[in-house]
Parts: sequence; structure tokens; C-alpha cells
Amino acid sequence: MAESSIAEFYNGKTVFITGATGFMGKVLVEKLLRSCPGVDQLYLLMRPSKGKDVSSRLKEFIENQVLIVKTPEIHAFSLLTPIEQRVRAEKRFDANFVRSTIPTI
Repeated sequence: MAESSIAEFYNGKTVFITGATGFMGKVLVEKLLRSCPGVDQLYLLMRPSKGKDVSSRLKEFIENQVLIVKTPEIHAFSLLTPIEQRVRAEKRFDANFVRSTIPTI
């Protein structure tokens, strides 16, 4: 079977995902793991929450039923790397930073 254009696009790529622990984030990670076997690495931006550190949240994320049912290859989880984010009140939204990081098409 021919590889899809999406799988071709992600072949050998590293992907940075924010919101991976949310509903749509889980769906996106599952889809990438299942449909894009050539993806190199998935970095997941996560923050400690409700008394749980990032490693605990990653463990819960991997044990989520959506990922277990749809992604049977356990080795695929070795592609997941959490990046810890700490939110500070003094940080402000910087529109110039966002504009500078968005690629132009």
C-alpha cells in the first residue's frame, strides 16, 4: 500500500505538540503514532498539574485508553518526550515572538 502524503510529510520529522494531554491532543498523538511510522520524535509540552509532576502525567497519558486501543505497538511510546512548562503570572503574551516563529508559506 502506498504511503499517504501525510505520512510522507512527517517521515523523519520531529514534532512539537502543545495541549497533548487534552482531548484533541490525545487524538493527534494517537494519529501520528499510528499513521506516521516514520515520524522521528514527538515532543509534548506538559506542565505539572493537580499535584502531579510531568513524569506522572506522561505515564497517565500513555495509559490512556485512546492510545492503548489505537496504538498497540508499545515501542511507539519511546518516541514521546515530555517538555516541562511552568506558567508564571509575570509572563505576558508576546505577539512579536509568535509572529517570528510562524513559518511563512
